[in-house]
Parts: sequence; structure tokens; C-alpha cells
Amino acid sequence: MEQRNLEKALDVYAALITGQEISRSNPDTRDLYEEFYANAAVYDIVTKMMKKLNLNLYEYQDAVYLTAGEGNRVFGYTNDDMKRLLGLRLNRELYMVYFIMYNFLLLFYQDSASYQVKEYVRLEDILEQVTTYLASITKDLSVYSMSDVEADSFKSLALLWDELPLVTSDEKDKNRASRASRTGYVKLTFNFLQEQKLFIAVEDRYYPTDRFHAIVENYFEEYKGKSTKYWEERQMPSINRIRVNNVKYNFGTQYYDDFTMRMYGKNTLYDLANGGGKSVLMLLLMQNMIPNCTLDEKQPIEKLFRTGNGNTTIHSLVEWKLDEQDRKEGYRYMTTGFCARKAKDVEGETAKKDVAAIEYFNYCIFYREYNKNDIINLPLSKDKERITFQGLRNYLKELEHRDMSLKVCIFDRKGEYQRFISGYGLHESQWEIIRGINKTEGHVRTYFETNYKTTRKVVEDLLIEGIIEKAYAVKTMRDGEDSDTMAKMLMDIKEQLTILAKKKKDITSYDHQAELIEVLRDKVASFMSLYQEQTNMEKLLADICVTGEEFVKK
Repeated sequence: MEQRNLEKALDVYAALITGQEISRSNPDTRDLYEEFYANAAVYDIVTKMMKKLNLNLYEYQDAVYLTAGEGNRVFGYTNDDMKRLLGLRLNRELYMVYFIMYNFLLLFYQDSASYQVKEYVRLEDILEQVTTYLASITKDLSVYSMSDVEADSFKSLALLWDELPLVTSDEKDKNRASRASRTGYVKLTFNFLQEQKLFIAVEDRYYPTDRFHAIVENYFEEYKGKSTKYWEERQMPSINRIRVNNVKYNFGTQYYDDFTMRMYGKNTLYDLANGGGKSVLMLLLMQNMIPNCTLDEKQPIEKLFRTGNGNTTIHSLVEWKLDEQDRKEGYRYMTTGFCARKAKDVEGETAKKDVAAIEYFNYCIFYREYNKNDIINLPLSKDKERITFQGLRNYLKELEHRDMSLKVCIFDRKGEYQRFISGYGLHESQWEIIRGINKTEGHVRTYFETNYKTTRKVVEDLLIEGIIEKAYAVKTMRDGEDSDTMAKMLMDIKEQLTILAKKKKDITSYDHQAELIEVLRDKVASFMSLYQEQTNMEKLLADICVTGEEFVKK
């Protein structure tokens, strides 16, 4: 019996490792599928073998699929393997293919709760998707050069994509995959996915296979815990205090002279009337995470230096309380700073636009406790005279040499600065989301698209909650309206919903227990089989022993 189970397990393994589909609907492998699921011993042997070999078994639609585990260099692909298979030379070319694959995924899976919304995709869909996702980067390409970005950064991908034509003259006729155009890159990626049996091409349409869905859906369920644990362990540091200095706006009629706010890591509400300067403050603080960014096209940082505002040098500072794992050399606080002035050599067309190009630098100051050069006490003015752009720069350069308890870093390049602060949990991608939310005042559309995507969400989370609160107010005589009947009915409905929710929870618990009992039954049957085999083996050994004794006596 045990030998038979081992042989069947090896048959299952051989079929999977050679790329066969083991499923109930496949007549060639149906018997293996039934053996795998009906025989607990075979199931255990196969899963143990896969675990030892760092291979993952994924189940989907009455079928079993095999894929390499994370970091499996024997059955999986390294980056060098991928470049060799795809005919690529540079890392950024490979990362472009990865980015295209990521966009394939997004066309079918927007989140873990809404699986499979498309039946197929066309090549044009992918081209549009990739272009759209890179649009926010490519629109600012004029400020970047290849020396400013790393070879594997998203900006590098944006540069590469922007330089490529849609198609080449050769591709129009041959429909070939290549690195010479955007269409060629997408075809190159599709060809690889087809070879991996993840997609099937029918004319100009690409249909995902069950293997594709099995890997995507099971992979997320398996690894989401790891990503959650990573982000729980690696959180953004909390904002301790902020400071904005020497900033005028609304044509110089309003200003932040030397504004400070103490948050101490708590949620903070800043309430001002429309036009009071909330967006300006947000724009200034964002310069500490995404230097020279805008909230939208109408609110660039350069706008603060336009004619009439009277700004010379502006300052924005944020003090962060560092997490334990980021407290290097005992530094508990990090102040990030942004200092900017109007560029001196701006003439001609730029001046006519009533805005001004700027020059700026960012800096970081680390300290263990509050001191005379912390965020509040850093001397940005003296005797009512404001420190100049170059004056602050010189002061910071000398500061670290004068005060050995501090660490000071000055950055002239945006990329270098952002890479540095990302080491302390301040990632551009996260702050881009915050910037997007605050693009305009009263961003109602974005709010509803984010929190109430469906009519059901609006009804459940807004209307029903409001109705129940109203009913409670009536029942407790807090509302003078004569609507006792309606209130009683709603309260009864609420109670019934509570009872139904409890029953549903009980049913779910019962189903889960039934599943566990079924698994236990299979395990017990497996153990009984092993016990019976052991008993038979003991009987056989006893018989052999008796026979041997009788043979010796003779």
C-alpha cells in the first residue's frame, strides 16, 4: 500500500513538473487528480515533496498548478535568465517588461476583493494602460536627464517609453516583437507569457488561462501577510513639529511669517476659512517629501515668487520623530528642510508668464534632543533680518563642524535627497497619494470614488447609518418630530439585522468546523490505514520468526 502511494505521488509530481495540467476535466490526468485529492497519503507525499523543493502548488477551478517558490533558482528565473530569454541587454529594458506585466495584471485585478472583471485584453489596451500609468512622470521629463536617475527607476522607464515610437516600419508588416517600439515591447512580453501558458492568443485578443488566475489569486493570498508584516514593521515616522517661514501669498496680502505647529505624532486638524492658506501650507510641507512638486497645474511652488507676492527666500521644515530601528547613533529626531528663492537668470518667456523658475536645496538635521538648532530654534531670521538663501546654506555647512552633537546633510539633487529620506520610511510613492488627494480644495469626486465606489457602499455606509442615528434620536426623545412609528420600525429592523448577522456568523462558523472535521476524517482514515499496515507487518514478522524458530529446531 505504501509503495503504491509513493508511486502515485511520483506520477503526480512528474506530470506537474513537465507542465501538464492535472484537472478533473482533463481526461489524460483525471485519474491523477482524483488520486491526489481522494488519497490523503498521496496528497501528503506530494505537498511535502513540493515544500522540500521550494515549489508552490496552486489550486483553481478543479485543477492543480505548479510554480517555482520565491527565490527558487533551479526551477525559477533570475533576472539574467529573463534577459537571455527575452533577448534584452539592459536592466531597464527588463524592468520595462516587468512593468508591462504589472499592467496586464491591473487590467484583470484591481484589488484582492474584485477578481476577474475582463474576459480578454487587446494589445491596444496594454499600450494605453502603460502610457497612462507613466503619464504623470513623462509630463515632467524636461526636468530630467539620464544622469539624474537610476537605471532601474520609474523615471528611467518613463524616459525609455517616451523615446520609443508606437511602431516601426518593419513591425507594421511582420507583426514582430522587438525592443524598437512600444508595440514591440508589448508583443515581446505577450510572447513570453504565452510560452508560460498564462495567456492564449486568438487573433488580436489575449485570453488569460486558468493557470494565470491560479498563480495570481493564490500568490496574493499566500504573500499578503508578508507585505502587511513588512509595512507594519517599517512605518513612516511621525510628524513631531512643522515650521513655515517668510512666505507671502495672494499677491502679498497674506503670509506665514514664522508659523509653527506642534503635532507630537497625533492626528491634527487645521481649520481655516476658504482662501485662508490651507493649500499653500500643504504645498509648502510637501516640498520636504517631493521637492519642487505642485498640488495641481494651477498651484506650482513657483507661483509664490510671481510678481506682487514679494517673496525672496522661503523656508519649509518638518521635524520627524524617528522609529526605533531608524535611530542611528542615538539620533531621535530628523528635521527635513526646503529652502528656495527665485532663480536669478530668468528672463524672456518665463518672466512673461507671471511666474518664476526657482532654485532650491533640501537638507536634513539629526539631533538627540531639542536644542538651539532644532526646527523651532534654527535661526532663519536675526534682528528682524531674514537669512538669505546662500546664508542658510553656509550656516548649515558650518553647523556640523561647530556642534558635534548634530548631523547635517545638504542635497542639491532631488533624486539623491529622496533616496536618502526613503531610508527613514519617507517614500515618494506614499506622498504622491497624499498629494493627489489634496489636489483641489473640497476634492469631493476623489473622496467618493475612493470611499464609496458603488451605490451599495453609499447606501450602507452613508444612508443607512444616518437613518439609524435619526431613529435613535427619535426613540430617545432627542428629536421633536412626530415620527415615532417610523423610528420604531427602523429600530426593529436594526435589531433583526443584528440577529441575522449573528446567525450568519454562526453558520459560517459551523461550515468552517464541518470542513475541519472532514479534513480530520481523512487524516484519521490515513492513520488507520498506516496502523493496519503496521499490524499486518507485525503479523508477518511474527510468522517469519516462528517459522525461523521451527527451522532451527529441525
